[in-house]
Amino acid sequence: MKTKAGEQPSWDDLTREAFKVKEISCTPEGLRRVKASHIQDEEQSVKWNREWVEKNNARYLEEVKRLQAEKNAAWDRWELKVAEKIRTEVGGKISAKQSVAIRECAFRITKGKNFRDTWECVKQLIELAKVLMKEEKGVKRPYSVQLELMSMVLAMLYEQMKEQFDFAEVDKILNRLEELTVELETVAGMCATLERIQREGQTRWREETEQEKAKSREQ
Repeated sequence: MKTKAGEQPSWDDLTREAFKVKEISCTPEGLRRVKASHIQDEEQSVKWNREWVEKNNARYLEEVKRLQAEKNAAWDRWELKVAEKIRTEVGGKISAKQSVAIRECAFRITKGKNFRDTWECVKQLIELAKVLMKEEKGVKRPYSVQLELMSMVLAMLYEQMKEQFDFAEVDKILNRLEELTVELETVAGMCATLERIQREGQTRWREETEQEKAKSREQ
């Protein structure tokens, strides 16, 4: 995957790199694991052949372990690139941990069926993250944002459940989301009431202050 310094890879670039990592072999070249009964040299003793088998298989397993570590390291580097891509797409306002959570969520939703569907899901989750991080006049509106977020999640789940989902499980998710929506609406209503009371209190305070000032001037 060739990209300029500071330039983020495209989703297609990340797909191609993932396939390259997937194709990395963990089978050692020039080595093979043999059975305990293997005879390497018929002219040698049973003890010699047994020791040869043990050493050979130990070398084989050690090489497999090394190759697996290299492949895992390649996956780690790929996952970091995906997380950084997500963070950049959101706008750099989320942590690496949150970026990873978005990626893992997308893979769970699509069950890793194919990269095209997974990246589309990632893009939807990125939009949800943008909504969640959105600020209105410098002040976050958590309850209204959460309601908007839930609405988008419901739409996404309905779309995804056409083929990939267990319907019984989706029903549970949807029911819980509906419950949360009701709870948030209740809390939002309470907050609106508290804000109204606070505004009324401030208005009364200003009126009383003005009245006191007027009395002071009269005196």
